[in-house]
Amino acid sequence: MPVNTSVLVEKLSDVVNHGEEETFLRQMQEGVIAEEDAASEQSVLREGEGEDTQLKNKSLLGKIKRSLFRSGSKKSITHSKKEEEEIKALVAACRSPCAAPAGGWANQNPEHAKRGRSVLSQLVRQLGSSLLRGQNIMNVSVPVACCQPRSALQVGADAACLAHVFLSQAARATDPLLRLQYVMAGAVGALSLTADAFLKPLNPLLGETLQLDFEDGSKFYMEQTSHHPPVLSFLHDGPGGVWRVGGHQQGSVAFGLNKLFFTSIGAYSVWFPDGTCIKYDFPVDRVLNVFWGCMVHEVVGEQRFEDAKHSLRGKLLFDNPRGLKGVPSDWFEGQIERYDPDNPEAEGQVVSRVRGSWCGFCDIDGQRLWSLPRDRPMRHTRPAVTLPSDSHNRPDLQSLAVGDVKTAQAEKLALEGVQRAEAQLRQKQGAPRDA
Repeated sequence: MPVNTSVLVEKLSDVVNHGEEETFLRQMQEGVIAEEDAASEQSVLREGEGEDTQLKNKSLLGKIKRSLFRSGSKKSITHSKKEEEEIKALVAACRSPCAAPAGGWANQNPEHAKRGRSVLSQLVRQLGSSLLRGQNIMNVSVPVACCQPRSALQVGADAACLAHVFLSQAARATDPLLRLQYVMAGAVGALSLTADAFLKPLNPLLGETLQLDFEDGSKFYMEQTSHHPPVLSFLHDGPGGVWRVGGHQQGSVAFGLNKLFFTSIGAYSVWFPDGTCIKYDFPVDRVLNVFWGCMVHEVVGEQRFEDAKHSLRGKLLFDNPRGLKGVPSDWFEGQIERYDPDNPEAEGQVVSRVRGSWCGFCDIDGQRLWSLPRDRPMRHTRPAVTLPSDSHNRPDLQSLAVGDVKTAQAEKLALEGVQRAEAQLRQKQGAPRDA
């Protein structure tokens, strides 16, 4: 049954503004919305699997044990009650206190939820039914009062704060399989580093940059290289050149029913001095209860890894992929296989099993490679000299950081006006308008 989006927009506005959750939930249970919402979620997950990253090409990744990773097979895979109890105990023993009982990272700051919902209320009024049809809202301007005093570039850089643990160990590893294992464990650990970002950061301006010095001696650089669509590019140079990470990320945000999805298209590339390059992509972030209830950040979909030089590839499936009863949604499973480079479409030989909770740990072949309480993220600082375009130099961000919301709002509008004027100049000169 197709949903009447104009009616739904009105009802969502009532929920946000007047707390009429009970009426809305009753209508959900009558089937007015649920079918449309499920179709919308599947569409978002397909988007995360389909676009221009070469990691998603069959010729590169091939098939990775369809018996485990067959789409939509949660209920078809058998498992025992004993296994479920063992996994529940394993997760409970090493899981963040911020984790929600049913899974994911729960918001710990009610004020952030309140401010975030004020953004959503405005978007419902501003965008109407297009919001519920999956319109990308990444570039939609919202008041600074609803934002945290950080640019999205700064929030994204937090994901690099475990590089000193895992990329350094990967660089020292002489076994290609062990090296890939460290990279995969580090990628899982990085998910927890941005899990509590429930308050919207400031949208980066086109050409905005970020430079950071990490305490291990590594240097980090990021730039917003496109505005429509929003794309950021990044480079992280390890100390002494022992590793280097670079890549790009194109983000989009779409709404479902009382939830939103952040989908990233792009890839990381991790280079080592011996010529090895490990590439991997992004899973999908899902935030539940964005209009009412306790906000929860979940990771869903899949993440793929590839070491083409050594014919190794890995895959992780999130969101409790086998549907284990009582196991939280932050449980994930995966594996690494060695494949035939002359026949990448064929299934390879499984050489490692991966499992864990992205809210607490990652075990590979029974060894705990990442542990939330053990592996502490490193700090980073602003260099003494940065470009004028650096995020730290944004006047709206600086004013917001000291609580001067009125000035920050005026400065934000002025910056956006300059950005629009520059885009028009580029267009008149025949250059790309937004990149």
